[in-house]
Amino acid sequence: VRRTLALLAAAWSVCTIWASFSQTADQLSTARLALGVAQAGLVPCIAKVVADWFPVNRRGVTSAVVAAAMQLGSIAASGLTAVLLEPLGWRVTLQCYAVAGLGWSSLFWWWFRDAPTEHRQVNEAERQCIAAGRSSGESGEPPALALLGWPLVGAMLGSLSFWAFCAQAYCRAYAYELFSTWFAPLLEKGYGVSVERAGQLATLPTTAILLGSLAAGVVVGLLGAGRRKAVVARAARTRVYSSPM
Repeated sequence: VRRTLALLAAAWSVCTIWASFSQTADQLSTARLALGVAQAGLVPCIAKVVADWFPVNRRGVTSAVVAAAMQLGSIAASGLTAVLLEPLGWRVTLQCYAVAGLGWSSLFWWWFRDAPTEHRQVNEAERQCIAAGRSSGESGEPPALALLGWPLVGAMLGSLSFWAFCAQAYCRAYAYELFSTWFAPLLEKGYGVSVERAGQLATLPTTAILLGSLAAGVVVGLLGAGRRKAVVARAARTRVYSSPM
């Protein structure tokens, strides 16, 4: 993840610079497409980091915080873009964001480690806390090659949960892109709102997503805690009923 995410961040930053030099709509669309391809690896990397760096009983809340942080970045970027567009123009604004992305990429590669055991700032108590509740096959190490390839692809394609997740992701992404890309221009051109005010109003949907992400994390944590208690209770009943009288 350390190498992959750093390279992806550098790649989408370069694509942002590419977009800033576009002279036609086709060039801009191509640059945006390349940026989207680079950003597609972000969520899998985050999922891997959450799995490797956080205890099992904290993954729901952690994932919610990550999702909320992404919305916080979107909110800040929407407001900041509205302020920077008039004095700098959209090309220089994109270049400023690209420079920030390249800086983040370098900082992440320097500071992050793929596993808690590799980071000097993680002590033994923290490592034990992270490892608590994991199954024997969930050590944070890369999976065996036998688990990869076509057997894994077949298992994914045959999973109802996998298709349900893809379907909700498609619908959610459509709505998100609508608000993150077209909402502000709609307010500006359709309702005569100023550029700066449109940028401010465009932060409202992402603010709602931020709050919803945090609330969902709390709910997932509570459901997970309830499920773990039920599993323990069933195991206790099994031991009681199977013990000799």
